Amino acid sequence: MDETDPRRPPEPVDPFEPTGPPDEVLARRVGRDGRILDWQAAPSPDGEWELSLEFSPSPAGQLIPTKLTIEVGYQYRWNEPPEGGITARLLHALRIGELVDAFRAEYEGALAGEELLFGRHQRIPHAPPPEGNRRPPKGWGEAFYQDVAVSYVRAMRTDPRRPIQRMAQDHPGYTAANVRDWVSKARFLGYLTPSSRGRAAGAATRKLVAALEARGQRPSPATPGPS
Repeated sequence: MDETDPRRPPEPVDPFEPTGPPDEVLARRVGRDGRILDWQAAPSPDGEWELSLEFSPSPAGQLIPTKLTIEVGYQYRWNEPPEGGITARLLHALRIGELVDAFRAEYEGALAGEELLFGRHQRIPHAPPPEGNRRPPKGWGEAFYQDVAVSYVRAMRTDPRRPIQRMAQDHPGYTAANVRDWVSKARFLGYLTPSSRGRAAGAATRKLVAALEARGQRPSPATPGPS
């Protein structure tokens, strides 16, 4: 039978044959406060969002984030959205750099798995996106953010109106935006008290003092008592 004959039965499909390139979308469940939720976790009682970050190739052939979608999570598709809807606090809590890094890891892992299983890629893959976050000078450990919290408290004493800029002077090569992200993470980890809207504020917490003592460090006079 001629291969172009429409009556020719289709060729059997190999279920293990790769059907396409790795997904170029990162999907995550997100809590009302911007925390990333595990896919297997129970539905959040406060409601949740479903986030998708799409990547497209740049003219240079490197994947870059081009579209961000936030919608009511699949568990709540027919219910009311989380109270307040999409807020500035939610958007601020979403660390795009961390999401880009997560996609990069998944994309490279998918390519490696495809090559391991099939010995080839279906097509030449695009270059993964550049790292979204520049590593802090001392890494990602808890001790780094404890030190950031201490530095912030001291900066609040010496320059209460511009503590971030004061800290940036001690980290050449990093911007005030980098330092601000570190301080936000230190606050999120519970080492600094909350700040008021639009004003620099924050003091050492009991958690920070306990962590310093566990490291064999006593809070200095420049570190206020725990809150």
